[in-house]
Amino acid sequence: MNIDYDTLFCLVDDFSKAFDPWYRKQLISDRKIKQNRNCHLHLSEILTILIAYHQSGMSCFKYFYIQAFRVHQQLFPGLVHYTRFVKLIKRAFPALVCLLKSLEGEVTECTDPQKLDHFF
Repeated sequence: MNIDYDTLFCLVDDFSKAFDPWYRKQLISDRKIKQNRNCHLHLSEILTILIAYHQSGMSCFKYFYIQAFRVHQQLFPGLVHYTRFVKLIKRAFPALVCLLKSLEGEVTECTDPQKLDHFF
C-alpha cells in the first residue's frame, strides 16, 4: 500500500501543535524539578509512523519500522533505532488516542470537565 506521508504528517503535525501545550497543562505536578528531555523525533513524527503502520496492512511492526528506517530516511532525519522507538510509543500514546477520538467526529471541545470524563 502506498501511503501519502506528506498529507498524513500535515494532519498529525497540526494536531500535535495544539495537543502538546494542552496536555502539558493537564499533567499533575509533584513539585519536583524534572528534566524535560527532548527526543530526536517530534511527537508528530512518532504519530505519523504509528498511523502509517496501521494503514500499511503489515502484520509486523518491527519489519515495517526497519523498512521505513531504510526507505524513508529523508522524511524522518532524526529516526531512532527500533528499540528506542518502541520506548517512545508510550510517550505518544495519549496523543494518539486523542487524535483518533477527535477524528471520530464527536465533540472535541467542552468547557464542562464532567462531560470530558467519558472521553478519557
